Amino acid sequence: MERSLLRLEYNKVLEKIASFVASQLGREKVLSLRPYPDLATILKEQAQTTEGKELRRKEPGADFQSWFDLREEIVKATRGVTLTPAELLLIGKTLATCRQIKIFFVKRKGQYPLLEQQGTSLGDFTALERKITAVLSPSGEIMDQASPELAKIRRQLVNVKQQIKERLERMLRAPAYLKYFQDLIITVRDERYVVPVKQECRHQVPGIIHDQSASGATLYIEPMELIEPGNEMRRLQAREAKEINRLLYVLTQAVAERQAELNQAITILSQLDFIMAKAIYSQTINAFAPEIIPEYYLDIKQGRHPLLSSKKAVPISVKLGQEYDTLIITGPNAGGKTVALKTIGLTVLMAQAGLHVPAEEGTKIGLFETVLADIGDEQSIEQSLSTFSAHLFNLKEILNRSNSGSLVLLDELGMGTDPVEG
Repeated sequence: MERSLLRLEYNKVLEKIASFVASQLGREKVLSLRPYPDLATILKEQAQTTEGKELRRKEPGADFQSWFDLREEIVKATRGVTLTPAELLLIGKTLATCRQIKIFFVKRKGQYPLLEQQGTSLGDFTALERKITAVLSPSGEIMDQASPELAKIRRQLVNVKQQIKERLERMLRAPAYLKYFQDLIITVRDERYVVPVKQECRHQVPGIIHDQSASGATLYIEPMELIEPGNEMRRLQAREAKEINRLLYVLTQAVAERQAELNQAITILSQLDFIMAKAIYSQTINAFAPEIIPEYYLDIKQGRHPLLSSKKAVPISVKLGQEYDTLIITGPNAGGKTVALKTIGLTVLMAQAGLHVPAEEGTKIGLFETVLADIGDEQSIEQSLSTFSAHLFNLKEILNRSNSGSLVLLDELGMGTDPVEG
């Protein structure tokens, strides 16, 4: 059936829907969507799409997409790899979205029952979210108040840096040193405060040379009297880094402890993303939920090809399966016969996949076991198949797979033959 889906360009419909998802996981769900075989699942999927569309109509500002696919971060945490601030920030934002979605549906109890079932199944991550936001700022920086120890270290660090800068500024302003400096500025090299000294004056400003300019005319020197304060600054920076790593490790452990619930939450969020993408697509193509009936029957009312713009698409109405089960479409070249066949096939496939269809309300789609198609020129150089041979191969495959519950779509039988040779 996969080849028939490609011939009918069902994959292109999925690509259109996938353009509306917010996550890679949601995209994977969309691209793997196939027609469902049982009526109950189809009806449920159709109802979810309808609820999503109704939600967007009533509350267009509702946001279910401000979250991130955390699968990699969760795996890293469970393996004991300390997460970075950026990764923890993504987790914090996703937990906030979980909380907001849950509150959204609790406040609207009963309005969107199928979506509510998904949203209220999200776990309670309030404590974990608070732990993350107590450490990280909205921009992902480790905040001073993340711990008493970090606040103490950073206060000491500020004081040491200020003392070093003040002593360097006094040196830069001292008349005895003015002639030795290339510029009256304080800069940093190798995380040490230095001053720019003329190369020929390096012996007049004793200290450690940390760098030099490209021309060699300027040396960046840390004065000897500031080496010990500089060492103290580095010791404090090392303590700061150690405390930050400890905080990140604690948060990582907290994430790892909730890995099962977090994975479940990501699955639920991706399902909501998937449903809302279907709803957005339905709005985009002005589609409606068809009536699904447990028969081999279809009644398409003013159906349009979903990949054509509403201005270009010519609506068609087709009935098949009750008074007759075979339909022949005739007409001139470029008259729309192939488009009509694809419209019928895609309408059935979309309906059975839980998607709304671009047709008028009252459209009825039966529950076909398979949709098989031979449309287009599948000439194959690799398999040495001519156009006609390729069609014969496809027909053989269709005959082997079809039954009384199949919808078979054939385009231009015998195309590619030589009229002289028969």
